[in-house]
Amino acid sequence: MSRKVRLLLTLVAISVLTLALVASASAQSETEYIRIFNDSEHTVTIGQPVVLRSGWAACSKGLTEDWREAVNVQATLSLNGVVVQTIKGKEAAKAWTAVAPSGPDSNGYCLWPVSSMWRTDFLYGKLNLSVPGDYQLNVHTYLSDAVIDGGDYDDNGLPDYWVGTFRDASIQIHVLP
Repeated sequence: MSRKVRLLLTLVAISVLTLALVASASAQSETEYIRIFNDSEHTVTIGQPVVLRSGWAACSKGLTEDWREAVNVQATLSLNGVVVQTIKGKEAAKAWTAVAPSGPDSNGYCLWPVSSMWRTDFLYGKLNLSVPGDYQLNVHTYLSDAVIDGGDYDDNGLPDYWVGTFRDASIQIHVLP
């Protein structure tokens, strides 16, 4: 085989290998968002970014700040029945973003006219998913104080009142090599 042909085959092989590595890296780099208020099941690979997320919106900045001050998230991550990580207290509280306007009340949710809804998001991306396996994530979200959001889901003409346990979720995360 001539030197030119060997060089060409080597370049083709390097190109194919590079494309395969880039495809693999981009598949691993796609962030998997896991909503903490819902039971769910997810499959990810080792090294793939995983972010626990949720959000809260209310009809005023103050009502949304009240939520941030009252909400408590406690999460326990287990592998084969052994707890590998606990997220709670200040660590969980830091995952809530600053309160910011989120746009108009386009669906008429608020009981009074507002120029904007206000929201905060829970974004936590430090899960210990370092070995392959089937993980169980149990999330308990509760409110230490009563809050209202300015909306009326139950159609009684009064703002909804939230207190105590807000949501419990059971999430399975399958981690592949």
